[in-house]
This record gives sequence, structure tokens and C-alpha cells, in this order.
Amino acid sequence: KDSDDKMRMLSVLRKLLSDAQTEPFWTPVDLKMYPEYTSLVPMPMDLGTILQRTKEDAYSDEFNFIRDVLLVCSNCQKFNAEESALHQYSLRLKEEVEDLFSRWIESDDRPADPDIPYE
Repeated sequence: KDSDDKMRMLSVLRKLLSDAQTEPFWTPVDLKMYPEYTSLVPMPMDLGTILQRTKEDAYSDEFNFIRDVLLVCSNCQKFNAEESALHQYSLRLKEEVEDLFSRWIESDDRPADPDIPYE
């Protein structure tokens, strides 16, 4: 696997994790607080899990990585009411991720060395 891809993945995560509004997405949903979550969301995902998988080279390509990042957004939309602030934020986050990804695939530049703020 190309080290530039991993650097890009980490750079995307750095950008997402440096935004305090993404904090609800940093860790898995607390199933004690929301026991019904897995009945509505069959494939839970969070940014912390994605970060760990990226560091462990668990993603075979950038498409699987982006799929998981977008899964965080779609899971939020499934679970939270459309009018909720979290649901609305996840829509903006999805657009931002799609924009980052499109710039990623259009660019041949080597990404900057990521400094992950959340670990």
C-alpha cells in the first residue's frame, strides 16, 4: 500500500479531529446510554476507530477509508432526528469529507506530515 495514501488518510482525520464539533464522533456511541442504537445502526463507526484502523494499515485503499468516514455521517443521520443539530452537522460534515476526498483524488501532491490532535 502506498504510504502517500496513508498520509492522506491521516491528513483527512487530522482535519476532522481538529474541529471540536466532531467530538461526538470521536468514540463509539455509548450503548448503555443509547441501547437502541445498534437496532437502528447495524454497522457502528466512529473517527477514533477509523484512526486506529488507519494506523494499523487496515484499509486496503482510500475508498474503504472514505466509506467508513461517510458511514459515521450516515449512521448519525439514521439515529438522530432530522431537525437535530447533530443530524444537521453530519450533513455538513459529509459534504466536507466528499470535498476533501475529491481534492485528494485530483491531486498528485504529497500530503503534509499529519499531526493528529486526538489520540
